[in-house]
Amino acid sequence: MKTLPEKILDIIQQLPEGEILTPGRFLHQGNRHAVQRGFSRLVEGGMLFRVARGFYVAAVETRFGVRAPAPETVVRSLANVRGELIVATGRKQMGADNAGSYSVCLSNHRTF
Repeated sequence: MKTLPEKILDIIQQLPEGEILTPGRFLHQGNRHAVQRGFSRLVEGGMLFRVARGFYVAAVETRFGVRAPAPETVVRSLANVRGELIVATGRKQMGADNAGSYSVCLSNHRTF
């Protein structure tokens, strides 16, 4: 019989790279405390990354080892989950696609 973290990992591996995961999506596998504990164990084991409070992404296994998913896919997925608009700023907005770092502002359609 599989442990709860193994069951969660089996489901996660079928999802696309950068998909945002929340413990609430896995409550059919056990109670909230057990699922949250399973997520914590997967984070400690390097199989999940915590993006924000209550939001996680699965690690990506490559032939070179385990890595975090691409930041762009994580940001887009997080924006979809939270219902926010993605606005590129800085060098990315100017068309510097290969610019090392850039910032992204998330807006929930409030007027400022």
